[in-house]
Amino acid sequence: MPSKKHKPLRLHRKGLVTRWKVSHAYRYQPALDRESFVVRQMVDGAGGMRALTSRGLLASFLDLVADADDAALDELEELIARKRKGGQT
Repeated sequence: MPSKKHKPLRLHRKGLVTRWKVSHAYRYQPALDRESFVVRQMVDGAGGMRALTSRGLLASFLDLVADADDAALDELEELIARKRKGGQT
C-alpha cells in the first residue's frame, strides 16, 4: 500500500488536485468541485464521452430527464446554453 505522502502526488497526476510550492513543501487544493467530480466519474465509468454519444446513452439520459421533470429539462437547457457561451455551470 502506498504511503500517505504519495497520495497527494497521485491525485495531482490524475488532475484531481492542483498544487503550488510553498517554501520546501507543496500545498494542494481540489481541482474540481464535488458535482464536477461526480460527473467526471460517471462519464469515465460509462467509457468516456465518445462512448456515451455513440451508444445513445446521452440521448437515453435526456429522455429520462424529460420524462421525470419538466423543470429539470429546463435547467439542463440553461446549463447547455451557458456552457456554449463559455460560462461556468
